[in-house]
Amino acid sequence: MGYAERARNALYALAAGDALGWPAFYHRTYALPFWTRRLRREIDAAQEERGILRFPMPFSLNRATESLQFYPTDDTEWACFTADMLFACGGQLTREFVAETWEQLANAATEVRGTISIQGALHNFREGLQPPVTGRDNPHYFDDGACSRAVVIGIAFPGRSQEAAMSAEIDGEVTNAFDGLWAAQAVAAALAAACGGASLEEALAAALQVLPQDSWVKRVSEEALRGGEAFGLGLVPYLDRLVNKEYSYGGAAPEVLALTLAVAKAAQGNLERGILLANTFPKLADSLPALVGALCGALCDEPVPWLKQWEPVIDELHGLCLPRLKGRSWRQVVDRLVEVGIKNGGLE
Repeated sequence: MGYAERARNALYALAAGDALGWPAFYHRTYALPFWTRRLRREIDAAQEERGILRFPMPFSLNRATESLQFYPTDDTEWACFTADMLFACGGQLTREFVAETWEQLANAATEVRGTISIQGALHNFREGLQPPVTGRDNPHYFDDGACSRAVVIGIAFPGRSQEAAMSAEIDGEVTNAFDGLWAAQAVAAALAAACGGASLEEALAAALQVLPQDSWVKRVSEEALRGGEAFGLGLVPYLDRLVNKEYSYGGAAPEVLALTLAVAKAAQGNLERGILLANTFPKLADSLPALVGALCGALCDEPVPWLKQWEPVIDELHGLCLPRLKGRSWRQVVDRLVEVGIKNGGLE
């Protein structure tokens, strides 16, 4: 087994974790007509007035329910976007090519969905700005928009955490800066280490090594990993205290990275336990299950039976964020990424 199995496990687990997170249920409503979302919001407003505690969930009404069944959404599609850039560059991203690709996307006529940092960067391109300004002059420079994209970069550089972090900088600086960028680099470093055969402890150390001292992301990550001897659900109350409840959006990269590392540690690298545990943090559920899945998957160099059962569910991309990806096979993307990783030094 070895590298190829670790890489496949990581990428399939990224997509499965993405599909499993409760926000993906809401993301999938974009495959339905707008009026279904409008009705849900009107019902939500009405139940607020009438003191009804249960809030309305996504529904298809008189439309086919296939749109609301499990399939991957934003984390996987944006990871595929960066994977395509890796393929076009022969596995070695360049700043010129990355900027050109993003600028083309910004000026395309198609509707693109993504995090605030992604939308902010696309707006900046349309205003004539270039990276790294597109990521720095960005209201959500600190979010986790680059973290799922960093997963595929880490997988492309097995055992080469420093190079993975440098490549993640080229990709991540388009949309993020400072803690948002450093978190993405840490994700890439951890995945590179794990895919290269590192242990859980070594992968965690690789992530921490790229974080600047005294930074927000370093402080929160170290605090999360100091969670004592508790494992599994016993650690949840401690970790949940690290997730801010003041801000209106989830997905602050320092918190997402911190809990990715801590949940993987609490699950002792077990993929199934890790994804299930990640889903106990509702405010971070848009990306945490996907990132924990990727990290824990990269630590497993044997086939994962339940993940095999998910392959047909997560294979087809639906183009919810990037319409051009509609109908793409995630399996084929995974196979090509494995080839890139082998070319970059991974052992089959």
